[in-house]
Amino acid sequence: MKAPESLLSVRDLNISLGGQHLVRSVDLDIEAGQCLALVGESGSGKSLTALSLMRLLPRSAKISQQYILFEGQSLAAYSEAQWRQLRARRIAMIFQNPMTAMNPTMRVGQQIAEVLCLHAGVSRREANRQAVALLERLGIVNAAQKARQYPFEMSGGMLQRAVIAMAIACKPALLIADEPTTALDATVQAEVLVLLRELCNEQNMGLLLITHDLGVVRRMAQKVAVMYAGKLVETGAISRVFNTPAHPYTQALKQAMPSLTEQRDSLMAIPGTPPDLSKPIAGCAFAARCPQAMNVCARQQPADYLTAPEQHAKCWLWDPARTKAS
Repeated sequence: MKAPESLLSVRDLNISLGGQHLVRSVDLDIEAGQCLALVGESGSGKSLTALSLMRLLPRSAKISQQYILFEGQSLAAYSEAQWRQLRARRIAMIFQNPMTAMNPTMRVGQQIAEVLCLHAGVSRREANRQAVALLERLGIVNAAQKARQYPFEMSGGMLQRAVIAMAIACKPALLIADEPTTALDATVQAEVLVLLRELCNEQNMGLLLITHDLGVVRRMAQKVAVMYAGKLVETGAISRVFNTPAHPYTQALKQAMPSLTEQRDSLMAIPGTPPDLSKPIAGCAFAARCPQAMNVCARQQPADYLTAPEQHAKCWLWDPARTKAS
């Protein structure tokens, strides 16, 4: 990985909240025009990671990192005023819950237009025109009329599209999308994914896509990062991670997916539960649930091993010393 050439590069990101170490030693690289998918089960730390990149976590959260670079600039010492200039203009986010992402007392079009006025420097009239155009591009019929509605007057799917319109209004260099298609039906979901892919291609926009839907990951991403209990356990090119997963947790996720090409009597469930993050984890967090666990797994953290070109896994199974011994 060549950190200085990345649109966004983060090293050794750690987040603690309420005495719990929730995100542990996370490294991320996103290139311009590239989609990186961040996947994992609920509570694994995906949304916390995304919010930390926008500096939107509560003040009680403790965040540390070796460095965070965006467009070659260090963001570690940015003031809140500098972050306000950066958000929406250069880095934007599609939040998971559209109902809480919008002001219930303002009309939808007014909220989108306000982003354009503040960060793009356009007139109110032009901002209103662009707001309607954005809603139309996201498939909202009678967009001019819908722009005059309040958030509570819209369905969940329509409101989600309005939130996406607000996020992409200023053509950000990096878009963080936290479950952006959760409230959408299959047809609209496909249209939104096509739009996000077009934005990556047309504007050379980087996309951090957080999702539970591995089908969406396969369709959208060039790279994938698999998170478990606050730690990235596997990263790599989408084709390698999907076709030949290296970490037992990634393998288990793949086996839990329905398949149209493989004959299965039942879907596999991952036994056990995630670890209690309020207690220190000495070894691999997945050790208690892993069918291939060895004694060392519960005692010591594995290193980040190169398992194949463009693929890394934090698993003792890939320790060169063990491979030579076998």
